[in-house]
Amino acid sequence: MTVTSIFQVSKETLSQEKIEQIANTCGQTRGLKYLAVADIHEKQETTALIGSWESMDDYLAWKPHPSCVNEESVVASFDTEKLKQWPVTDIAFLPMKSLSEFDAQREEIEAGLEMSSGHLGHECIIQDASQNTVLMLVGWETVEAHETFVVSPDSERYFQSLEKLLAVSNPKMYHLKNFKVLSP
Repeated sequence: MTVTSIFQVSKETLSQEKIEQIANTCGQTRGLKYLAVADIHEKQETTALIGSWESMDDYLAWKPHPSCVNEESVVASFDTEKLKQWPVTDIAFLPMKSLSEFDAQREEIEAGLEMSSGHLGHECIIQDASQNTVLMLVGWETVEAHETFVVSPDSERYFQSLEKLLAVSNPKMYHLKNFKVLSP
């Protein structure tokens, strides 16, 4: 299973020169499929540094720069091909009260997304069954399409269905755009 690391890094810390240094050393890193950067829509001063790894062991053998690791960093098991294809990707880590309840209502939740203008696709992945965590990737044509969905009547059913199932009130989310692969 592909492992993906996402680090939120200050644009001041991750200068263009630093990005080029990281990209130049990627070919020597065991198990790294590619490294990429993307803008985080809500945080103009922040960049997402995204790594796609062959395995968790390969990721753990890599030592990111200490400035990359913070409380907003995540490591998850998912294939990043969708991130390359969708102009805007909504990534949500959703701790659920119960995975079986989520599975029972999954079609209703997904239907709310599928009716939206600008929705390109989505994927729900059981991330950690022991912690009832679901990873949801949602592709959008534009940030505006996503924002229009959030205030639309279609979103009401989606959010109401989802909120009943969540174990936390504010799940970790990223809205990534301008995805750029640094190394093959």
